[in-house]
Amino acid sequence: TAFTTGKAFTVTVVVCVFVQVPFAPVVNAVATGTNLCAGQSATLTGSGAVTYTWNPGSISGNPIVVTPGSNTTYSCVGTGANGCTNSSSGQNVIVNALPSVTSNSASICSGSGSATLTASGAFTYTWNTTATTAAIIVNPAITTNYTVTGTNAAGCNNTYTTQVFVGTSPTVAVTSATTCAGDPTNLTASGASTYSWSTGANTTTISVSPVTTTIYTVTGTTGSCTDVQTTQVTVNALPGVTLTASSNTACTSATGGTTVSLTGSPVGGIYSGTGVVGSTFTTQSSAGTYTAVYSYTNGATGCGNTTSFLINVNVCTGISQVSFDTNGNIYIIPNPNNGLFTINANVVEKYDITIYNAIGQLIKTIPQNNKSVNVDLTEYGKGIYNVVFSMNGNFKNVKVIVE
Repeated sequence: TAFTTGKAFTVTVVVCVFVQVPFAPVVNAVATGTNLCAGQSATLTGSGAVTYTWNPGSISGNPIVVTPGSNTTYSCVGTGANGCTNSSSGQNVIVNALPSVTSNSASICSGSGSATLTASGAFTYTWNTTATTAAIIVNPAITTNYTVTGTNAAGCNNTYTTQVFVGTSPTVAVTSATTCAGDPTNLTASGASTYSWSTGANTTTISVSPVTTTIYTVTGTTGSCTDVQTTQVTVNALPGVTLTASSNTACTSATGGTTVSLTGSPVGGIYSGTGVVGSTFTTQSSAGTYTAVYSYTNGATGCGNTTSFLINVNVCTGISQVSFDTNGNIYIIPNPNNGLFTINANVVEKYDITIYNAIGQLIKTIPQNNKSVNVDLTEYGKGIYNVVFSMNGNFKNVKVIVE
């Protein structure tokens, strides 16, 4: 601009000052994996700034990895190159609980069956056997662990390991036996730790005395495993043995000395007892009751049996004749007899006869006799009878033996 001298001018000077205002950064945050299962991690990545601080926790870095224990909202504060800061919007990270998976355990015995394992606590299941059902049936030969993975509705997994214990089954052996009816015999079990018999016994060996062929059962136990076996005791019957005698009464040697013939069946047995010689009961000097015994053993089975027969030995007085002084004699013929005998009288006066059995019971009366009388006692059986004669106030008792 040109100025003319001698003139006055006013000059206005305008000075412009430019002030630059820094801008805050535009901070963004992104979460990778916002729907987690407990124990899983999410990655948080920020953009638009130079440095980043994440909350909660005041964690520095970018990106960062977090493993929240529950639902958490994360945000970051970003700082730009000019030092200005800004915050991002929040990122929600959801944490789903793991399923509480469980299963029963089981015990089985080797070779004796299977076990059922049942899982619970989840929505679906996968076993290490590849089965995908809640319950599985297994029959391992040895103790085995099984693992099941359960998944809940949120898709979260958890695992559980259970065990099927396989115990060793005992192999029980038991003896058998053959015996005679009523004779004791032993049965012995082996192969287990403890035993329980069908008789109620719980010992290794039991003694039994069956009268017929019998089946016995024994349960052997080792740990929790058992084995059941049966055995038989074969019983041979005792032979039927009988002993008969020609009479069950006899007189002492001083009063007649009668002997008794013995017959045992089956033949081939052994006779024994006081006064017994071979198959004969011999004359005894003392009155009393004697026992004759017959024993027989079956040669095929070895089983024997015994029976006995009682013989009463009595003092037999007046057995040959009865004398009534001068009135004559009365004879009993025969004596001993089979129940039939005759009374021969050689007397003038009449006499009465009363007959009693061995226990004093009156069984027959024959009055007013002076001649021979035939007497029949067969209906009363074998034994010793007292025949009482009475005449003119005189009495005489005669023992009659019926064989």
